[in-house]
Amino acid sequence: MTSSRTRPLPITGIAVLSAVASTFYFVIGVVLVLNPKFDAIGGNSAAALSTPSPFELIAGICCITMGFVYIWIIRELLAKSQIAYVLIQTIVIINILFSLFRLPLGLITLTMNLAVLYFLRTKSSKTWLSGE
Repeated sequence: MTSSRTRPLPITGIAVLSAVASTFYFVIGVVLVLNPKFDAIGGNSAAALSTPSPFELIAGICCITMGFVYIWIIRELLAKSQIAYVLIQTIVIINILFSLFRLPLGLITLTMNLAVLYFLRTKSSKTWLSGE
């Protein structure tokens, strides 16, 4: 990895947004896999873990896997790998398409992914990822 002095600002922005997305996916994945149930009806506010349904289990495992994919993207990005450009574009386009189906809640995801796409298309980002 290189120091932040020579790394362009858009690359740092992409890495930070990817770290935020990775953290989000890990948290959601753990919540889906552990499946906590809150019983506030009888005055008992303690959380209890229950067996997740097959859908929740698969969705949680997929979210955790996506968290690891984002970490891999960050590593490739900071190592100036040319594969990072293709990986980031693919994930961003998929996320943009799926966020359009979740409107208005998908606006945050849509905005973050459009920002990443803008950062990725700057001249300094292209120079960084081409290895020059």
